[in-house]
Amino acid sequence: MRATLSSLFVLSLIGVALAGSDFLFKERTTTAASTTSGDITSSASSNIGTAPSIIKKGSSTQKTSGVQIDSVFQSLQLIEKETNEQSLIEQAAGAGASVKKVVLLRNNDRAYFFAMIQGATVKKTFATLKQQLQELFSANLKELKDQTITSETGPPVDMLSFIDPAISKEPLLFLRVRDRLYELRVAGNGQELLDALVRELSK
Repeated sequence: MRATLSSLFVLSLIGVALAGSDFLFKERTTTAASTTSGDITSSASSNIGTAPSIIKKGSSTQKTSGVQIDSVFQSLQLIEKETNEQSLIEQAAGAGASVKKVVLLRNNDRAYFFAMIQGATVKKTFATLKQQLQELFSANLKELKDQTITSETGPPVDMLSFIDPAISKEPLLFLRVRDRLYELRVAGNGQELLDALVRELSK
């Protein structure tokens, strides 16, 4: 009889211990799940914009709208001078388009005619410009290049360049970078700086 009672007592203790461990396991699981849920919620909230943006190493903090034009000119020691010279991209964009137009001087001599438009429709304007130019090209057209340049560190750049005295006595270069379309007419004084200027505008 005593042996039977002792066995029942031991079995009761084992049952209580197992129930307790099951409760602890459930409690830990519930706590862990709550913590994970809290982390996900916190992460989602930070993505809405309450937390500062994280910039990966090596990536650019530059705005998608492009470079600061005046700073580029200053860095290359180019002086801006207002002009009423007609721009080809101005014609392609149509009436009412806001176009920046300047002559860029280097050592007091003309280096470039520069024009720029900016906005969501520049891709369409560039296509219109190409169509208009096809009708203007003469038999003296040479060095025509129409290409898209890509790189790992910058945006894709659509570039069109040519020489045609019937359109301009200076070589012409057009660049579409993000939401900007540039027009450059390159005087002799600007040839040696051209690569540097194009590189800066293409960022």
